[in-house]
Amino acid sequence: MTTRSLSPKQIRRGLAFSVLSSTLGMVWVAAVLNIPMALYLEALGAGGLAIGLLAMLPQIAMMVQIPSTFFVEKRTSRKGVWFVCALFSRLIYIFPVLAAFLPPEHRAFGIPILLTTAGAGFFVGQIAVTPWLSWMADLVPENKRGAFWGKRQGVTTISFLIALAGAGWVLDRFPEGNLTGFGVVFAIATVFGCADILLHVLVPEPVQVPIERSTPPLQRVLAPLRDRNFRYFTAAMAVWGFGLAMIGQFGNVYLKQVFDMPYSQISNIQIFASAGSILASFVAAFLMDRMGPRVYAALMALTVPLCHFVWLFITPGTTLFGLPQPAVLLCITSALSGGIVAGVIIAQLNLASLLTPSAGRTMAMAVHWSIVGVISAAGPLLGGAIMDWFTAHPSSLQLPSGMPFSYIHAILLLHLLITWMIALPLFISIRTASRDIGVSRAVKNVVLANPLRVVRDIYNIHISMASVPRHRKAQAVQELGKTRSPMVNADLAALLEDPSADVREEAVSALGEIGDNEALDILLQTLEDPAHADLAPQIARALRRIRSPKSVDALTRQLDSDDRETKAESVRALGEIADTRAKEPLLKVLREEQDEKLISHSSEALARMNEQVAVYEIFPRMRHTKNRVLRRSLATTLGSFFGEPNTFYLLFSKELQNPGSEIDRLYKKVMRNAGQSRRNKAKAAEQLAILQPAYEEGTCAECTGPLLTLAQQTARKDFGSDTSETVSPQNWTAGLILWIIEHLHEARETDLRPVEILLGLYVLTCWPEKRTDVPKAEN
Repeated sequence: MTTRSLSPKQIRRGLAFSVLSSTLGMVWVAAVLNIPMALYLEALGAGGLAIGLLAMLPQIAMMVQIPSTFFVEKRTSRKGVWFVCALFSRLIYIFPVLAAFLPPEHRAFGIPILLTTAGAGFFVGQIAVTPWLSWMADLVPENKRGAFWGKRQGVTTISFLIALAGAGWVLDRFPEGNLTGFGVVFAIATVFGCADILLHVLVPEPVQVPIERSTPPLQRVLAPLRDRNFRYFTAAMAVWGFGLAMIGQFGNVYLKQVFDMPYSQISNIQIFASAGSILASFVAAFLMDRMGPRVYAALMALTVPLCHFVWLFITPGTTLFGLPQPAVLLCITSALSGGIVAGVIIAQLNLASLLTPSAGRTMAMAVHWSIVGVISAAGPLLGGAIMDWFTAHPSSLQLPSGMPFSYIHAILLLHLLITWMIALPLFISIRTASRDIGVSRAVKNVVLANPLRVVRDIYNIHISMASVPRHRKAQAVQELGKTRSPMVNADLAALLEDPSADVREEAVSALGEIGDNEALDILLQTLEDPAHADLAPQIARALRRIRSPKSVDALTRQLDSDDRETKAESVRALGEIADTRAKEPLLKVLREEQDEKLISHSSEALARMNEQVAVYEIFPRMRHTKNRVLRRSLATTLGSFFGEPNTFYLLFSKELQNPGSEIDRLYKKVMRNAGQSRRNKAKAAEQLAILQPAYEEGTCAECTGPLLTLAQQTARKDFGSDTSETVSPQNWTAGLILWIIEHLHEARETDLRPVEILLGLYVLTCWPEKRTDVPKAEN
């Protein structure tokens, strides 16, 4: 099944008609599947069992989807079957309209009329559901599913909210016991329900590939269930549906019975739930496209039971802000729970499309919805049984509000348990082909995060994707990087194609701030793309922040780049990562490059990796450069190979600020290293007596002789020899220190600087304990 035969314009037009027609259909839904129907039965004198049966009917009616699918799958078009069944399911509600005008002595017939109408309408209507879902799954482009279902949910919920408010207003216009209001409400609902079907005929349908009859029917039914993820998804939604169906309309019935709440207030609670659904529909689509529908559904399963706790504190007759306290609190929590439930519906539609193959999708949809319906159907029966039991056996347990523990509290407690203990683990167990951010990271970045930060992220993503001036877009992208939310990786990847260099560079920087595996993969893929060569320096800088060994190969390849900045940033990144695979490429840069920036960066990179063999390349570079700043940089880099990291850098910085403040400490350490022998201490003191005034007077050439004598004395004491060639095989570090001081002495006739004498004295204080170091490499 494909949309290839439809042009983009036809698809856009068809989706617009679908949303418009569904907006009309919400008037019918508000009456038939919501408060008015349950209150209609209650007004006729129905008990909990009848109300539970009403809630159960649409669920159990889903069972007809499987047998109907055998017929639908043999056809290339689904629209005809859908139209006949859907229109019938709307027209039949003329009977509840007529029941409202029955004489009082015949009102008892109203209950079976309503239940029979609902049963027939639901069963025939369910035949239309599967072809419609399959039809829409084929019509909506995969990359726009989240946005479409979110937009549709938001727009249609506005219509639902208005219809529900109107129904509550109409019902309150008639006195208690007068059923005329219900007749008016259901008459209007029937007209709008039929208009929905007639308008939706204009939506184009992609051609369906008929299924071959050779596969036995039972195998076709069981085929989707062989997929592990489809099973978990179906089970999760079945448990979720069971819990919601168990609650059903019992909360509204409880408010009417116990609190004597007027219809308008009950409608207002539902209106707030719808308002929450409207907002959540757009937010949910946004978040779902970024965290994945599986993760979003799991988050909603985690949070929705928390809304139930308000029922422990509502009390009749009390006010809050001058309004009835129960209505205020329930309106607030209903807005939250309504948004959550709406989000799960969108997630279900997305997951149903993701987890069902295009071939046989109609049957897979039917199997899913049938199982969900059958299991959910038991929810209202259990809810009704709990209601009837508590009615017959009132509880003496008191709630914090002072109200007795009743059937609604038992139902909500049970819903909490099955949602957290069954539905949530099932959602977490689902795996989809599309990547998501993971449940634990979603909890951290959404549930436990500052709500204002989440809102700010949403706003900044909206700005970054909108047509705004480049500086404004770049600023929004920069803010996204500061929050380090993994949800925005895909958006930042898209912004790498933005025409503005500022925006592209900020997107790279933001990915580097986020630094997870997905961000790393995006950066590496972009680095290898010649079309993004202008971003290579910024990407290398971002990879330096991430410090992942995974990026070593790509960065090493950038060392052959002709761009100086790209090469320099790649060197710095490799040094920060400190992976031994980069040793030889960095040594090659150090040996061959004449660019002072590259010399400095490659030296620092090798020092971070503690590749001491690089000393033999860095020292000559330090001696030959005429650049004062580079010489200091290379000297501090050489110092970092010895002792603790940054020790020589800090020492040199303090010496620059306050000359002579640090050199005295080095003298004292040299004396300590001379050992306990008086003779050795005397010899060391003799050499320091020569070195100290020479250093203070700035005659660096006269400092090298005492330095070399001190080093040789220490080498003879520890290793029995006094040259770097003979010491190195015994102790690599000691031999390297001796080599540096020997070459400083050889350069005494050249332009030696105080930093080099300070370096020589410092490395001498880092002399290792004798025979403890194993040779690391050969000169």
